[in-house]
Amino acid sequence: MNFAKSKKPIAKFQNTMDEPQQPVESIPQAQPTPPESQPMPPPIPTPLAQSQQPIDLSGNKSMAILAYLGPLILIPFLTEAKNDPFVKFHLKQGLTFIIVAIIWSFVASALGTILWALGLGFLTLLFTLISLGLFVIDILGIVNAANGKMNPLPIIGGLGNKFTF
Repeated sequence: MNFAKSKKPIAKFQNTMDEPQQPVESIPQAQPTPPESQPMPPPIPTPLAQSQQPIDLSGNKSMAILAYLGPLILIPFLTEAKNDPFVKFHLKQGLTFIIVAIIWSFVASALGTILWALGLGFLTLLFTLISLGLFVIDILGIVNAANGKMNPLPIIGGLGNKFTF
């Protein structure tokens, strides 16, 4: 197809600049207010006003994360960070997790030995799935601590409320 010999008319664009323009109403400008003769004194800090300020958890998040990393739970437990409610919550959750994981490892070892002796070693695959579930619960605790959340661990988190320290 030869485009040069095409007989179709070319559409022309209308020039809108030739049309008369409507006047734009002027926008009233805000008048600057005169400065006050005396500056306002700073607000008096009260205990209520201080408690409403956002809390910086940056240092406490790392201590809360350590609560889920096995023996490293001793670091926040032996420092002053344990007095912070956020860290204390995760210390209780981490301690619960560690106790449950230790108990599970003994139970799985004993039952695994018995099942192998009985020729039912294939059932130990269930133990592996439960161990993976515990690993996922530990990761959830770390993620909650890193995000500054105080969510209890699934399944075992309610046991953490029984600790007092």
